[in-house]
Amino acid sequence: MWRTAKYGWQDYKTNEDTLSEVKINPVVKKIRDYRNKWVEHVQRMDRDRLPHVITKYQPCGETKPWKSPQKTSGLLVGPEQGTRPKPLQAI
Repeated sequence: MWRTAKYGWQDYKTNEDTLSEVKINPVVKKIRDYRNKWVEHVQRMDRDRLPHVITKYQPCGETKPWKSPQKTSGLLVGPEQGTRPKPLQAI
């Protein structure tokens, strides 16, 4: 952005000033606008259309917190912890 506006790092211009001068919209603003337009579009749909139904979805019951998979370096994790997987048998 600075090169487009012909500024260097010593000019002490903020990113917001540079963006407004070059007239470039930030990507985050574009994404937010796109999402808002989609939500408005879905709200105008009939209530029985799938996108409208999905917006009203709420899961029932408890959900388990997500855990990242453990690094095993080729070993199994679980009841057979510390053992290597069995090789496939030839038919």
